[in-house]
Amino acid sequence: RKTIVAHAERRSRRRRSFVATALAIFLVVASEPTAAYVYEGLDSRGFFEDPAAALVYSKQKIMNFFNTAYGGEASADVGANGAQFDPGFESGGLYSSAALLAELDTGTVLLKKNAELRIYPASLTKMMTALLAAEYLDGLPEAISVDPSIFPGLYVANASMAGFMPGEEVRAEDLVYGVMVASGAECCIALAQAIAGSEEAFVEMMNARAKEIGMYGTHFTNSTGLHDPEHFSTARDMAKLLLIALSNELFESAFTAAAHTTAPTSMRPDGWLMESDVFAKMDAAGFPEGLVAGGKAGYTQEAGQCLASVAEKGGKRYIFVSTGNGVEKKGMAYSIEDALNVYSNALR
Repeated sequence: RKTIVAHAERRSRRRRSFVATALAIFLVVASEPTAAYVYEGLDSRGFFEDPAAALVYSKQKIMNFFNTAYGGEASADVGANGAQFDPGFESGGLYSSAALLAELDTGTVLLKKNAELRIYPASLTKMMTALLAAEYLDGLPEAISVDPSIFPGLYVANASMAGFMPGEEVRAEDLVYGVMVASGAECCIALAQAIAGSEEAFVEMMNARAKEIGMYGTHFTNSTGLHDPEHFSTARDMAKLLLIALSNELFESAFTAAAHTTAPTSMRPDGWLMESDVFAKMDAAGFPEGLVAGGKAGYTQEAGQCLASVAEKGGKRYIFVSTGNGVEKKGMAYSIEDALNVYSNALR
């Protein structure tokens, strides 16, 4: 009997020792090195210089470990970089099933809600298509013919179209604007074919670029965002994409354009005007003038409403991505409402 009791005591001591050791290791890791304190961001370039801010971050990591909410899931580094964020804002009040708010110039994450949740990105996919097209623009012919064979499938899928006509010859730059301003699926495929020879080959380039950016929760199967169970992403990955893409001059110009007039085409010698419905919806929702600089919306039945946008407030620029607004009500743009809520109430 004494042997059994002794064995039980030894086993209990070993268990306590293991737990204590594991906790000590976790606390050391959570506290980060003294010299440079890594903060959560959309890339790995930033560091805390303030030990107090690092301590707050360490507490955040511990609470995340125990699945404890903290400031509406806001990152703890909000004060370290001067971002004017209200940590009392509750992310649970968003319609979106997944969302992420970040400071554009630093990549600092200020607010997140299910940021790693797998979602269908719908037309937010077109941000990758436009980015690749902008990066390959110099290698494209002066005019690209919009292949007539792509239209029947897009009509059947009820894809959003910019309004280019079968066989119309247009500038590559105007196709990029067609992707961003008018969410044109025909523009996406025309660019994909011009760059890679086929949409399938272009999708391989999209996935390769996604890996370079660090979009590890993303897999593309097409250039348009039309629904496919194997075509998925996360709110964090879409924010990473937008963060990188906005550094490209042509992409930023197209992303922030409320309207665009094309150069003369083979079928329209005076060109034609395309307009973004994102800005119209924001005006209807009562956005303060000048707050939002640009945006890209998306929708499929499976994805719900999606929106990626960039705004400026208090001298700082921010990006906000929301996805999975599956609830539907006629005339109600839930993704727009979430953006207005975040920009108006989460940012001071």
